[in-house]
Amino acid sequence: HAFAVGALTELEGEITILDGKILVATTPDGAIASSTLGSDEQSATFLTVAYVDNWTRDSIPPDMDFETAVETVAKRNGVNVDEPFPFYVSAHTNSFDLHVINGFCPVASPDLPNKDQPWRLHGAETDMLIVGFFAKEQEGVMTHHGSNIHMHGIVTSGKEPISGHLDKVDIAAGSSIFVPAM
Repeated sequence: HAFAVGALTELEGEITILDGKILVATTPDGAIASSTLGSDEQSATFLTVAYVDNWTRDSIPPDMDFETAVETVAKRNGVNVDEPFPFYVSAHTNSFDLHVINGFCPVASPDLPNKDQPWRLHGAETDMLIVGFFAKEQEGVMTHHGSNIHMHGIVTSGKEPISGHLDKVDIAAGSSIFVPAM
């Protein structure tokens, strides 16, 4: 029952673990990203992991940004939001922005040449699974600067899943969010 988000060694891609299933996203040529099942041969430079046996299912509140929605649902279900916690979402998105790093952190190095830029996917309506962590006061440690959330998306509506770091997401009403059962 492992759930995790992280980056491969030397920032060569993204790692997402959903209930023990490991997906590794890489973009060796910078133009196309692929998500494959992870192996014991790969290692992470950064990985946040939680083991959760029981989840509480709730609905994403309408008319609320995603970070606030996660915090609201967690509080409503007795989760201490002052401590980091995992969550996952079974969603239909209205829009999203996802990236796969390519050897460099785009946040720490915003002026990267094109060849070192992360692969990016900007999408609209699709089915997606989201694995993430909500962590206050953990910017630059567990989350990116300016956010209390580190999350990865798995686009499930195509032939093959596409996974990566989720920069932004607008989730359709009726989507389900899961927080640890208290």
